[in-house]
Amino acid sequence: MQAVVVHDHLLIIRFKRSTSPLRSEQFAKMPNKVISSSTIKTISKGGRQITLRYATKTDSWNRYNLAADVQEKFAKAMEKADVPANATTAIMA
Repeated sequence: MQAVVVHDHLLIIRFKRSTSPLRSEQFAKMPNKVISSSTIKTISKGGRQITLRYATKTDSWNRYNLAADVQEKFAKAMEKADVPANATTAIMA
C-alpha cells in the first residue's frame, strides 16, 4: 500500500497488485489522477470524520465496482492506519 497526500484534506491510497519488477516499475510511474469515486463509509479517527472512498475512474482506467470484501479490508486497514491530521477523505485508487 502506498499513500500519497494530494491536497490538504485528501489522501490517495494506491495498492500494488503485483510483485514482478516490470509491474512494480509501471506502478511507480502511474500518476492515476482520480476523476471520480464512490463512498465506502465514514469512520471516526482521532475525534474527526474520515470519508473512505474508492476510485471509479482515473486518467488511466475505469472501475465499475469494488467487491464488498475488498471495501471492508480497506476500511479495516484505514481504521488502523496512521492518517495525516489534515486528511478528511481517503480514496483507494
